[in-house]
Amino acid sequence: MRYRNAAGEIGGLRHVKPKNVSMIANPTDEQLAEQGMMRVAEQPSFDPSAKKVETIDGVEVDGEWVTWQIVDLTTDELNTRLQSEITQRTQQRLDQVAQAHGYDNILSACTYATSSIPRFATEGQYCIALRDSTWAALDQLLKDVEAGNRAAPSGFEEIEPELPVIDWPE
Repeated sequence: MRYRNAAGEIGGLRHVKPKNVSMIANPTDEQLAEQGMMRVAEQPSFDPSAKKVETIDGVEVDGEWVTWQIVDLTTDELNTRLQSEITQRTQQRLDQVAQAHGYDNILSACTYATSSIPRFATEGQYCIALRDSTWAALDQLLKDVEAGNRAAPSGFEEIEPELPVIDWPE
């Protein structure tokens, strides 16, 4: 728990209590008020995919000191987060394909494209083709959204069916 003293300092009880004053470990609001102190409000939980915390000048609300407010993300922030999530999930998809076949990630698998062992060369070439076609498809999808030719997807699950089909070579 954090507290605010009459001087406006915020911190643990030990650090913000008046000098030479003993305080019990869990003081009541009345005991705090007697010393010119109050509790600092904890941030409530919220959906970080749609909202964010902004710092504000402190204000007293219901006997607590509040130094934040929860606000909606702007359209640009929502779009940036969505694009980042889709990009990360696309990369994870590629890495998981390679990992399912014994490679560290898609990059590692691609390095086998010139292997002298036919199976590894085939798998490496497949991974290069899959990587390239996946990123080309995602790039086109994002360009179509930017140009207004399609609605922005709500998440990765919506666009995953539009990515190239995974058909690992046998």
